[in-house]
This record gives sequence, structure tokens and C-alpha cells, in this order.
Amino acid sequence: MRVLLTSILVLFLISCKKEIKTVVSKPEEPVKVTKEKAPEEVELQEVSFLEFFETFMRDMEYQKSRVDFPVFMMKEKVKSNDWMAIDFLQHAEFYPYLLQDTLKPKQVEKQLVHIIDFNQNTYTDYHFLRSLDQWKLAKVESSELDSLNENEFVGFLIRFSLDADFQRAHIAFPLKEVTMEIDSLTTFKASQIPVEEWEFFDFISEIQYLIIFHQQPLNSNTQYIHLRGNGNGISVEYTFQKINGEWMFVQIDDQST
Repeated sequence: MRVLLTSILVLFLISCKKEIKTVVSKPEEPVKVTKEKAPEEVELQEVSFLEFFETFMRDMEYQKSRVDFPVFMMKEKVKSNDWMAIDFLQHAEFYPYLLQDTLKPKQVEKQLVHIIDFNQNTYTDYHFLRSLDQWKLAKVESSELDSLNENEFVGFLIRFSLDADFQRAHIAFPLKEVTMEIDSLTTFKASQIPVEEWEFFDFISEIQYLIIFHQQPLNSNTQYIHLRGNGNGISVEYTFQKINGEWMFVQIDDQST
């Protein structure tokens, strides 16, 4: 009987015993907050006016996209539908520049370009403005050649090109000539042209036009005529200096490739 009661008591305790489970919860991982990246600032690419200008003169589709319509041309307002391309230098062998410094016009917000037409004895002003790093043509006007600020040197150049005796008298002989030679290394060769070997050269017939980037001259006693090839490697610079009040042709630099 005692054994029976003991067995019943054990069964009762087992049935009443509750199993206690300890639940260990994993620590919550911190919520990762993804910060939205601020839009990257796009650095506007600096485009030199020289690169823009030459593309403007040879690519007619690009040219039209870089005109601020309606644009004033010879005092008349021209709309996009009436635009006629400026194409007289599109297929030129080279671009002829007149500069008082080197062929590195400063980056500015506006640029005036004179283009002299020796055949018509006139020049045309092209006014360009830059906005949001894009150059655009804003105005075109034409004038007589004698009203050009650079008229003194241009007048000299015309006479220099037409009068053989005047030309010979205004060359600093022996004329210095520097040429570039490309073999395994690029070298420069300096030579001199004596007066007896000089052959008359008609500048204005050769170049026909002359492009002037209007800017304050760093040295009004020096002028450069630079022929920059239209994709063909031509690069020739003629240097003129005022000596004793007279313009003199003093050097040729030929770096054509």
C-alpha cells in the first residue's frame, strides 16, 4: 500500500511539473540607414575659344547650334529658319591668324573676332558670348577696312605683298628660319635666308583672309601671322617687329608635321 501511494505521488508531481524554457532572444541588429548620395557636381569642361572657333567655321551643323537666335547680322534680325551658314573657311587649307602675342587667346566671357577679306577690302566682326561654358555667336557686322584698329599693320602687309622692292627693304636679312624635323626625336633646325636667295612672296594672295582675335596687345611692336592647318598638320608662324619705326619681317617658324 505504501509503495502504491508513493508511486501515485511521483506520477502526480511529474504531471504537475512545468518545463520552463528560457528563450534567449538575439540582439536586434542595428538598422542600417543608407544615406542618399548627393548628386555629384559636374565639372564643366573648359573649352578654349580657339578650338570652339575652328569647329564653328568648319562644321555647319555645329555652327547653327552655336548661334544665339534671333541673331543680328548686318543690323537685321535673323531667325533660325533664315540662317545661312558662314562657310567661306569651311574647306580652307589653313586658318590665317594675326596676333600680337602667341596663339593662346585668354579665356574670357566674350570674344570679338575680326575677319579681313582682302578680295573685298572689308572686314567682318563676329561677336561671341560664353554662357554655361558654351560659346555662341551673338552678332555679326561688317565695316570698311580703313576703320580697323589694326589698320596700320594691315596696310603695311598689303603693300608688303604687292611691292617687291618694298618687301625686300622690309625684311631683316639674313632672315632667320626655324624648321622642325621629326625623326626618332623632334629637333629644331635654325638657318638663315640671305637676300640673294629671297623670292618675292605675295602674303595676301596666299592667305586671302586674316583672322584677328581682338585683345589688348602685350607688345604693340610685334605681330605674328600664324597659319594653323585645318586638320593637315600645317603650322607656320611669321614674325614682324617694328624697328626704328618701320615694320620688318624678322623670322619664320615652321613646325608643320
